[in-house]
Amino acid sequence: MSINKLMTGAALILTGLSTSAMAATDGKVNFEGNVVDTPCVVASKSVNQTVTLNNVKSSSFTAVGNTSAPVGFTISLEQCTPGTIKTATAAFSGLADAKDNTLVSVGTASGSATGIGIEILDAAKGTTVAMNGAGTDFGLINGNTDLNFQARYKSTNATVGVGPANGSADFAITYK
Repeated sequence: MSINKLMTGAALILTGLSTSAMAATDGKVNFEGNVVDTPCVVASKSVNQTVTLNNVKSSSFTAVGNTSAPVGFTISLEQCTPGTIKTATAAFSGLADAKDNTLVSVGTASGSATGIGIEILDAAKGTTVAMNGAGTDFGLINGNTDLNFQARYKSTNATVGVGPANGSADFAITYK
């Protein structure tokens, strides 16, 4: 073997080593998702959303059961192929109000509003979708199906105390 070939080979090996030594890790990309066997897929825009109920004067609640104006929100289902399964049931779970367990609790932290909870309604029927209850049914259509809801404050006392009135609920979609 000639000395030139030996030197060229060594140079190529050193070049390869120096190139790999220069590569650095600057971060990581995580990929998440699921492969599911359901008639629809929950749209990513619906997975974590915020519904703003706005500011409401405490004096507008003068009796148990008074409500604020409702605010609409949607859980969108995509890629629906109903077949023999034609219904989606949306159920909400989480911390319920201590006085009215159909409502979402606005929390018990110091300074939180008192005497009030958040009511979730089926927008089409106008009926309450109780926390930790059976849920409400929606018919599925081919393509995309929107499950329309409303949320509003509902008083559990005749007098409502001021403060942040934030709550959260998880939702689960089942098919039948």
